[in-house]
Amino acid sequence: MRLRVSLVAACLLSPQLAWAQAWMLVTECDLLSRMAPVTMQMRQEGYPMQSMLDELYARANDMGADAVIALDGLVREAYRVPRHTDPEQMMHAISHFSATIAVQCERLRAERS
Repeated sequence: MRLRVSLVAACLLSPQLAWAQAWMLVTECDLLSRMAPVTMQMRQEGYPMQSMLDELYARANDMGADAVIALDGLVREAYRVPRHTDPEQMMHAISHFSATIAVQCERLRAERS
């Protein structure tokens, strides 16, 4: 994990390694796009935020620092959205959150390229 954190730091500090930074952002966007609907569904079903974060950090050694940071932010962002009891509103919250995360990530990727 230390090596991966060092690589992240090197990419952020060295313009010569911009390709590596772009690759990490692509990977994070893919990860966030896949996890956004699952995260919001769990939030809408009443799964406690702390339990979700505990599970995330229990698997931190398997994922790498950049993925953990991205997913921690995703979970915290999901819990800023109100929980709904109506199934239609729940589905809308899930799809809206997923689309918003994808658009924000793509926008950030475009700004960094």
